[in-house]
Amino acid sequence: MGISTDDIENAITGQDRWPTFVDYTEGDPFDFWQSTKFPGLNVKFLIVASGALFEVHVKWDQRQWYCDEPYAMSLKVALQGSKKDMCNESRPNIMSNTHRYLWGNLLARARKVIANHYAAKLMTEFGLKNVVTHALVQALVHAGRKSDLVALYLCSTLPLSVWEQDAWSLMLDEIQK
Repeated sequence: MGISTDDIENAITGQDRWPTFVDYTEGDPFDFWQSTKFPGLNVKFLIVASGALFEVHVKWDQRQWYCDEPYAMSLKVALQGSKKDMCNESRPNIMSNTHRYLWGNLLARARKVIANHYAAKLMTEFGLKNVVTHALVQALVHAGRKSDLVALYLCSTLPLSVWEQDAWSLMLDEIQK
């Protein structure tokens, strides 16, 4: 008898015992991947729950990562922590359409790692460090880059204290449209 989603859900529900997120042995907290079957945006990351290592796959395919439900989500019991051989050496998928607490937590984590990744790329693209300016937000709005706007909004690496007031106001106006 292996670990089920019941075991993981019971371990984290109501006990403030969230899954522990761990980095791949390559030092990366997550990895983007594509395949013939899932050519769009897909992310995978590792968690430790119920004493076991799991690889989480969240597949959006062509859906919007920030507002749409993913195409599919799965857990694999991982034997190692390397992103290059994880899928080949994993045990079968653990899938379920129940346990919203568990799957909701994993979906939120997937969105957070994507947002942090895109926000970091944006800051580099615009030559900014530790400040979100009105000019940045305005440029994204005028270019129709909603995904990038949402990434700035959702990321945990840029706290509200680094936002210019008018940048934050413009962001809220755009997000609420």
